[in-house]
Amino acid sequence: MNTEAPDVHELLERAKKLHKEKSFGQAENILEDVIKTDPGCFEALNILGVIHYQSGNLQKAEEFFNRALRIEPRSTKTILDLGVVLEDCDRFSEAL
Repeated sequence: MNTEAPDVHELLERAKKLHKEKSFGQAENILEDVIKTDPGCFEALNILGVIHYQSGNLQKAEEFFNRALRIEPRSTKTILDLGVVLEDCDRFSEAL
């Protein structure tokens, strides 16, 4: 019997499945656990940004996209996602 905790990859896959099913709260909980284990996990930070955006929490979405971009500053998708958040906040000059 395997009693080891799931690894980060398994947790990310589970969170992505839950996110796709629109189970945002459950996905967020798993991703928060991933961040506790690996604070530099770009994918977890980015998905959390998406979840917060889709939930209407633009401030948290901006926070997570910025954290993700500190890890992978050339991520085009994350840059675009952050731009959408800033545009939705009427911060057009920052969104450029």
